[in-house]
Amino acid sequence: MNRILKQYFRNLATNRINASITIFGFSISIAVVISLVFFVLQEKSYDRCYKNLDSTYIVVTTKNESFVEEDAKDILTNKFPQIISACRYYNFKTIFLFNKAFFDGQLITTDEGFFDVFSTHFIYGNKKTAFSNPNSIVLTDSFAKKIFANIHPIGQTIKTVGGKVFQVTGIVKDLPKNSSISADCFINYKSKIHRSEENNVPITKLFIVLHPGTNIDGFQKDVSKTLVESSKILSNKEMMSDGSIEWKLIPFKSAYFDTEIRNDHLQHANIRLIQIISVISFIILMLAIINYINLTTAEGISRIKEIGIRKTNGAGKRNIFYQFLIESLITCVIASILAFFFTPLITPIFEIILSKPLHFVELSFKSVFIILLLIFALGILAGLFPAFIASRYSPVRLIKSKSKDRNKSFTFRNALNTLQFTITIVFSICLIVILKQIHYVQNRNIGFDTSHLITVDYPNNLNQSNAVRDYLKQNPNILDVSFSRGNPEEIGFYSDMGNPIKTVSIMSSDNNFIETFKLKLLLGRNFNYPSNIKECLITENAYKESGWDNLDNKIFENCNVVGVVNTFNTDDLHLFASNVMINNSADNYSSVNIRLSPNDITESLKYIKQGWATFFPEFGFRYSFYDEWIETSFLKEENHARIAFVFGILSIILSCLGLYGLSNYYLKQKVKEIGIRKINGAKSIEILSLVNKGFLKWILVAFIIACPVAILILNKWLSNFAYKTTLHFWIFIVSGLAVIIIALLTISWKSLEAANTNPIKALRYE
Repeated sequence: MNRILKQYFRNLATNRINASITIFGFSISIAVVISLVFFVLQEKSYDRCYKNLDSTYIVVTTKNESFVEEDAKDILTNKFPQIISACRYYNFKTIFLFNKAFFDGQLITTDEGFFDVFSTHFIYGNKKTAFSNPNSIVLTDSFAKKIFANIHPIGQTIKTVGGKVFQVTGIVKDLPKNSSISADCFINYKSKIHRSEENNVPITKLFIVLHPGTNIDGFQKDVSKTLVESSKILSNKEMMSDGSIEWKLIPFKSAYFDTEIRNDHLQHANIRLIQIISVISFIILMLAIINYINLTTAEGISRIKEIGIRKTNGAGKRNIFYQFLIESLITCVIASILAFFFTPLITPIFEIILSKPLHFVELSFKSVFIILLLIFALGILAGLFPAFIASRYSPVRLIKSKSKDRNKSFTFRNALNTLQFTITIVFSICLIVILKQIHYVQNRNIGFDTSHLITVDYPNNLNQSNAVRDYLKQNPNILDVSFSRGNPEEIGFYSDMGNPIKTVSIMSSDNNFIETFKLKLLLGRNFNYPSNIKECLITENAYKESGWDNLDNKIFENCNVVGVVNTFNTDDLHLFASNVMINNSADNYSSVNIRLSPNDITESLKYIKQGWATFFPEFGFRYSFYDEWIETSFLKEENHARIAFVFGILSIILSCLGLYGLSNYYLKQKVKEIGIRKINGAKSIEILSLVNKGFLKWILVAFIIACPVAILILNKWLSNFAYKTTLHFWIFIVSGLAVIIIALLTISWKSLEAANTNPIKALRYE
């Protein structure tokens, strides 16, 4: 072993460049994998902080809808002794007011059972008195400090923007960062601050904790039967449009990774992103292994006679095989040690890609053992081929160094390099297409003009719209104003029982909606506002689906259809534009849509904010630009672009390192030939051309393979979009040329050095 170590470090000193490239490529790849491992461990750690995790379940419908009727908890806990504890649950954002300051908060409406189910620790107060009255509120420690600073919070009162007053009765520790439940405060569900209904029946979400050993299959059948029998929703058959409902239990420990449950108000893992990064990280690791094989076998030329002499002196195939395998393991260990130093440097890149902070979780003995096992496996995998090549030759052939055997090895390495550049070209093509798709969807006409158009939150049930409208119109930089319930960014109301229009999104607005959003009136007229007669506009796609020839005496959703406007996108911009109905109801406006002049937007916003402070001093001023909505809609695609860019650059670096090793190997074999050609008058450019064209054909092969692979991947990715860009021919040409140019520059660097070498030195080489 001592002899192997001495020989290994002697070779490192002799071949410093190749050794540095090999170890650097390995260490960067391992650092990427380490970051991914910590990310996956972080994701796997979600909700492991709750002591009742293994016996906690969510009650959902068999259609994966997360709701039960509000009295379901009492019915189930009274009937089934298997239930240790249970809690209602509803999670949403709201705004609180204290001392004229506004605070955004994540609010959970629940009952005292929450603190048992989720092992919540009270700093002040206790779970028995936390919800002693419907207007009690429990705050997390950080949220209490944010609102009250140095004031003792217990007994203090805070308001919601709707005017509801709550008294602080408890302070609890913040929920863990790795929890799928996020909250700043908790209120009694009896406060009715947020009431959800299904067919006029109050509904909520329900968590239950069961005794260990409960037969889950049998128990959930009994639960479903009980809920069906007691259901007020199911008792009114006329209200049921989609058949009966049944219920089942979903383990809470799997909920974070279960994206099939709808509207459960929990955080979920981005499984698709995890899968993508896992696959790409594996590919990057394979590229590093290919590099090691290329560079190690290239370096092996200078060691052929050393190995031949060792074999002549009695070393067997097994000795040579183990020597190269141990050297590979040592290289992998050194690279792994360096990788742990590189990992914190690349972590910020991962955080940008993943759009969340990356915490290095505490590793268990099992995790450490797995990492060490992976490093060992990586060293073995990388060293197998070089060890096999080094051990298979006979001493005579090694000393004579037959070119036939070299060429076989060289062809195999060319195949590996072709695989590297295939992957690199695929990454390059994907990056261009993703960027092209993002540009396309962000600049696509969505049916209305978003420039300088904002939406401002408006308090429900406050009948001051006329006064607010008059105030806004006094400012010459405010061009148009329209009040609405719902807006294109968030409709909020849907109907799927219409006839002949099957599904439609419903908004309410005043009669200035068309002008404010710069829609086109294609047929009929605008509705009257205000009016005692219910009238509405529908979009062009809804009109076409209706099959109507005209609008005479047409009624939809109890409204007279008086006009047709152009189709425009709402909600999810990835999907085709939905059917939309805009009616003239004047109740419960939730938004004010304002088109600003491009002149001095800052002053215009300041003017609007002053008006809100006057009209709604306890509501606050919250607005957003529609342009921002379009940008934020495609953050996921921007993450994909970042992934393609980061890993594309990394694959190019690794591929070029491998190509450098292969060209170095090739040129060492051609030293004497190059010397003879130069003595016979060959110019440096001719030598350069001779070397480069041998590699160029393999890169062209890689390009031919990469194109159909990229097409398959991109067609699958683009299928997620209703509106998509096209795969133009130039994308493939540009990607291929870019990679070819980078590859030729890599080869030419070493080739130029060989071409400029003194031919006398070249002839003396062997």
